[in-house]
Amino acid sequence: MEFSQKIARHDIDTIRNALVGIGRFSGGQIHYFDELDSTNNWLLEQSDPDGCICLAENQSAGRGRRGKSWQNSRSGSILLSLGWRLNRSEIQGVSLVSGIAVIESLREFGVQQVELKWPNDILIGGKKAGGILVEISGLNCVIGIGLNIMVSDPVAGKIDQPWVDLKSMGYQIDRDQLVVELVKNHASVLTDFTARGFAGFSDQWNLADAYRGQPVQVVSGSRVINGIASGVDETGALLIAGDGVVHRIISGEVSLRAGGRRSGKS
Repeated sequence: MEFSQKIARHDIDTIRNALVGIGRFSGGQIHYFDELDSTNNWLLEQSDPDGCICLAENQSAGRGRRGKSWQNSRSGSILLSLGWRLNRSEIQGVSLVSGIAVIESLREFGVQQVELKWPNDILIGGKKAGGILVEISGLNCVIGIGLNIMVSDPVAGKIDQPWVDLKSMGYQIDRDQLVVELVKNHASVLTDFTARGFAGFSDQWNLADAYRGQPVQVVSGSRVINGIASGVDETGALLIAGDGVVHRIISGEVSLRAGGRRSGKS
């Protein structure tokens, strides 16, 4: 669709004031740009990104997992990266708890049919509405979040998978308010995650799993695994039941097989 109205630019003072007292992100370290190659890149280049927020109106070289590009319309997305310092033992499961924070934020604005696809996709009505990219440099963790607010026709033509934006679903959500909720919820889940790891989140993630119980195919390195998606374990590994065994996947790409259905539950 073409933009029927111009989306307002972020008001950083409004966001900063709303985050006073929000744990590690309350220090006012919000770095805002009209355009960057990547908000994740910018934070990774900083000597101490812990507690820093990077926000942009546009990315010229946004990335997803495995080097895939992330397409966005100027001011038509949320392009947000957060810095968090981790212990090495805490790395596994970061993208999953980030997904929980994202869907909790969207649900607070009344968004329905929002789910998670392992390991880092945000789905609304079974279509991709956003994604998460976690990158590690030493003990510094940078969590990048991209969410489609309103996608223009030129950008839509470059997206190579089923997608959706909040505007087309009828949601009128203020981007600044959504950024605030995203930061607040990440501060909460990351604090808990740092204290107790992913095990305390596995049940919550499984309740939001879009593909649980569905026939899927997973490409993991040179392996191709077919089976029934069975949620995640206490470490965040994906479980696939097939061939009389349960396969434990720690890295890979998941897709529905013929006969599967996109859940789209509320």
